[in-house]
Amino acid sequence: MLDEALAGVQQATANTERNLANTQELFDAHLQAIFANPADGWEEKTLKEIVSEMITGPFGSMLHKSDYVDDGIPVINPQNIVDGKIISLAKTMISRETKKRLSKYSLRERDLVVARRGEMGRCAIVTKDQEGWLCGTGSLVIRFKEYVDEQYLNLFLSSPISKSVLEENSSGTTMNNLSQGVLKQMQVPMPPLDEQRAIVAQLDALAAETQRLQAIYQQKLAALQELKQAILQQAFTPSTKVRRTSEVRRT
Repeated sequence: MLDEALAGVQQATANTERNLANTQELFDAHLQAIFANPADGWEEKTLKEIVSEMITGPFGSMLHKSDYVDDGIPVINPQNIVDGKIISLAKTMISRETKKRLSKYSLRERDLVVARRGEMGRCAIVTKDQEGWLCGTGSLVIRFKEYVDEQYLNLFLSSPISKSVLEENSSGTTMNNLSQGVLKQMQVPMPPLDEQRAIVAQLDALAAETQRLQAIYQQKLAALQELKQAILQQAFTPSTKVRRTSEVRRT
């Protein structure tokens, strides 16, 4: 009976994990389809043609480990880019004096920050609350021309098709390193601005539904784990009747 119950939980867990993976795969496949099959009226441009400015974070000699403080202005390195969002970490902050010295690397709202080390395709857009934070050594900043929607480019650079290109062209033996030269030569499918924004809205809606389903499957996985523990506990915990019988016999 125990084997049968645990097998059922295991099968349900496997099905839920597969459904969880499928939700992300479906979103990635839709993203891939959009950029791999440009519609009529789209132009093929290099990233160099559509950026107004690209800045690589300060060299290591400009920002030392000793410059970091416990509480200050966040520095955005690859580890600060998580699931398409910028997060601050206590270990990567600098004082206002250091920020002033490195003001060239100060972030502006709507900047696109791209990780140039490690996993390729990590990028995120700077929000109003993050304006004034600093681009770190392991990142670079892209600012676009007026006919480019930064959300559209964020989706493109984080798509599977872009990740593949960046990984093939990045250098480094132990860790991928992305240069401005490689990034600027990337081919970007460019629809008109209003169509860029329509694509962003469509993908935002799909992403929201994907996250909703993922949350449901995560909750189900947690519930299945609790069920497994409950089954094991019930199986190996003596019943009240058995415990009372043992007590009577001892007396």
